[in-house]
Amino acid sequence: MSEEQHGPPGALTPEIVAYLERDGVEVAACPGEVLVRRGEPGRAFWVVLEGTVEVRLAGEDGVHLPLARLGPGATFGEMALVTGDPVSADAVALAPVRLLRYPAERFRRALGECEPLRTLVMARMAANLRGTSAEVWNFFQQARALNVLVGPQRQAGPLIAGSGAMKPVREAIARLAHEQRPALVSGEPGTGKLFVAAKIHEAAGREGAPFIAVDCRTLDAAKAMRFLFGAEQACAAGEEDAHALRRYGALQLAHEGTLVLRHIEALPAAAREALARYAALRPAYPVSRLIATTTLGPQALAAAAPELGAAFDGGAVALPRLLERRRDILPLAARFLADAARHEPRSFGRSAEHALLSQRYAHRNVAELREAVAVAAVIADGPEIRGEHIFTGPAGEGGVHEIDLTRFAAVRRLTSPALLAALRAAVFAVFAGIAAASVALPDTRAGAVANALTWGLWEPALFVCFLFLGRVWCTVCPLSSAGRLAARLQCLGRAPGPWLKSGAVWFISAGFLLIIWSQHAFHMMERPRAGGLLLLALFACAVVSAMIWRREVWCRYLCALGNFGAVHALPAVLNVRSNPSVCGTMCTTHECFKGTAQTTGCPVFHHPLYANESHACKQCYQCLRVCPHGSARLWLRLPLQSVWAQADIGGALVPFALFLFFFAPAMLASQGGGWAGTTAGFTATALGAFAAAALLAPRLPRLLAPGGHPGPALATRAALALLLLAWGPAMAFQLRHVGVLSAVRLHAQPGGIMARLLPAEGLTVLALAQVEAVLAAGILGGICLMGIGGRLRRGGEEWSTARWRGFLAICAAYLAGSLALVLGD
Repeated sequence: MSEEQHGPPGALTPEIVAYLERDGVEVAACPGEVLVRRGEPGRAFWVVLEGTVEVRLAGEDGVHLPLARLGPGATFGEMALVTGDPVSADAVALAPVRLLRYPAERFRRALGECEPLRTLVMARMAANLRGTSAEVWNFFQQARALNVLVGPQRQAGPLIAGSGAMKPVREAIARLAHEQRPALVSGEPGTGKLFVAAKIHEAAGREGAPFIAVDCRTLDAAKAMRFLFGAEQACAAGEEDAHALRRYGALQLAHEGTLVLRHIEALPAAAREALARYAALRPAYPVSRLIATTTLGPQALAAAAPELGAAFDGGAVALPRLLERRRDILPLAARFLADAARHEPRSFGRSAEHALLSQRYAHRNVAELREAVAVAAVIADGPEIRGEHIFTGPAGEGGVHEIDLTRFAAVRRLTSPALLAALRAAVFAVFAGIAAASVALPDTRAGAVANALTWGLWEPALFVCFLFLGRVWCTVCPLSSAGRLAARLQCLGRAPGPWLKSGAVWFISAGFLLIIWSQHAFHMMERPRAGGLLLLALFACAVVSAMIWRREVWCRYLCALGNFGAVHALPAVLNVRSNPSVCGTMCTTHECFKGTAQTTGCPVFHHPLYANESHACKQCYQCLRVCPHGSARLWLRLPLQSVWAQADIGGALVPFALFLFFFAPAMLASQGGGWAGTTAGFTATALGAFAAAALLAPRLPRLLAPGGHPGPALATRAALALLLLAWGPAMAFQLRHVGVLSAVRLHAQPGGIMARLLPAEGLTVLALAQVEAVLAAGILGGICLMGIGGRLRRGGEEWSTARWRGFLAICAAYLAGSLALVLGD
């Protein structure tokens, strides 16, 4: 393969030309005329006398891949004549050419009679084999390894740009299509930079021209020069010739088409300098269109790579985030759905449209929307796509500090259907007995024991379990078991409406407040019947919801205790999720969500592929059994690591976390004397916590990171850190219900150091346990805050140092106030 063969191996001497002219014929060809077609038998030996001939491979779809350019003195056609094989490539005149055509039937005799011709042919065949085989094969091997997109001019599809933010983009595409200057397309990941490059290429109207896209992140310093420009020696020498910069590389392959350099900021410095020289010389050689894409803006790119600043001056187009063009979300989704469901028509229901419009798409913008629509088209169980089928966000591979528990036989036995069914039946029977004894036998020892088990053992144990293990209790929850039994008898099968999903965080906050308020107002710790009636009310709610809605809506959107566990499951050590690589390459049915003819899918409308965190997973382990590829697994990870790396979870749990932060001290204060301990006082403080959470939740991002577009991830992490601090006073409140802790006192020996620290009447184990709970929460919250602060210092997010310090001061004051409430009781 050669760019211009003016002096190839073996010289075309006047003696050879004179010999060939005896039986040969001089012919002329116009630009674009095909001299030799691939697949034809060899009919002549050709000598280029004037002009340029291109040897190319033409595909069925109209694209052509140039292999070599032959100038005066070059020859072609000898390989087919010597071997007898069909011609392997087309030969096309690029400009008016003059050639000498020597007939095939006389070629073999000429080789025998003219030794200089024989030497010339053998030398050039060897050179062509070395050049074409090595260079072309090397290029396509690199292209395959680097995932280079090589294709002809295709219809990129309609440009959906109905929003005002896309008007400059439409105008820029129309302008750049008719200009020869290099173009720069910038925008956040997934905003459609490659699509816009294709639209510019398409609007330019180059029929059949190649379209090549190269990801510069895959090119190191040694690889970039040869892959893009071909001859490293020519570029390093600084040859002031555009052809010298385009030998055997992607720029030659994009002849008369478009070369897109994606993530151009990652291009090595030497290649950037060569590219700048090529761009400066390019107006004299209009052979290919150069478009670069970057996540940086033009000014940022010029600062990072000054040599490219002038190259793309005036040819820039900036793409807005999908969040800034909400009017385009539904038309884009409809377009993606038409592509994803060609064989089985699908449509979006109203709840799905609301779900699509309510997402932030903060991770990959339009690409995230496309992925969400593609998944929804597969997992929908009918022609209508509903809100529960919409999943967005990152599908990461998980943290590095994880252990796959599913590979252990003991874990597989513990999560087996038979053992789980037995455990659920046993727990259901125990709690049914507790509720019955509390209501029917409130004044007996059985009623007292049942009441003590409920509030003195079960509820405090939940607080510990949720913090360290996540929603493991939900695996065997008797409320869920009651709902499943009721659904078998009667279920209307309704889908959860948008009002339920959007208001879920406030439903569960109100439900949690109502449970704690009922315990305080009706003195349930001393009145078993009141506690039993509360349990029966929770059972009734779970049963009614199971009979109205499909799957387990109660567990996902309404259960206050389960969602209390959901927010604490984020820093917990257990997590169920799928491997995105396995799902992306092997899964086409998404049975983990949809289920099969024999088994049901996820009961809480969750997809383990998007279960980077466990807040929506109820640890039922259904997906572990249903997934046919073994992708869904149970993971053990370090505690807290997910909090400081937490991405935006749509803000769904932030209001509940803030509510608990404000409500936990009110819970603890209600156990002391004074106004806070009265029903009216407790009611007022509880409602105040509810109102404070409602006011702060939408404002938290701007309070921590003022600016035009503060990231929601910072607010999510901060809210979860506050949740960890709130666990201390909330746990101290629950410990008060364990009667044995207040009955035991610790006394110090007279004369010792502890005797001077402890009160004369001694210190109850309850007070010590409460202090330890608050201090433990402070340590966990402090570790979490340190991780968040370190992430902020490493950059990548907008934040305010002064406001962050103020936030830390509030956390310290909160911890001190909680300790004061414990010690002041």
